[in-house]
Amino acid sequence: EVVVQDLHETVAGLDAQIPVELSGRVRGMAHDFLTPQPLMNADVFVLRWIMHDWSDKYCVKILQALVPGLKKGARVVVNDVCVPEPGQLGIAKDRSLRIMDISMKAFGNARERDAEAWSTLFQAADPRFRFSGITIPEGARMAIIQAEWTGN
Repeated sequence: EVVVQDLHETVAGLDAQIPVELSGRVRGMAHDFLTPQPLMNADVFVLRWIMHDWSDKYCVKILQALVPGLKKGARVVVNDVCVPEPGQLGIAKDRSLRIMDISMKAFGNARERDAEAWSTLFQAADPRFRFSGITIPEGARMAIIQAEWTGN
């Protein structure tokens, strides 16, 4: 089963839009990700394009709020931007990404993060997260950032 969580006004009416062939396998659930996770024992939690909108302090809170729902071996997958080392993207793409980083900081006290910053967030949230690494699929703008829960 796939559960799509978001604020009430965002998931209102979602269930009515799910194709018949997926009914019973996909559903919406109102949830504020800054509050403790109500779903227990999920295999994977996916946070897509959320973390870059928040400062480190709140990203740590978002990850900590998942802990009540995590079982040993559960994965947390973040689909978000991972800033590469300067010069890896070419001048235009690199400049665009760094302008986005500056904009995130200026307008929301948030930021785009590099690999070290992503790893640090998981460790700051709880040392029982084992950072699994980052993959950027060819041609993709966003990365797949993974950690495994090693606690009970």
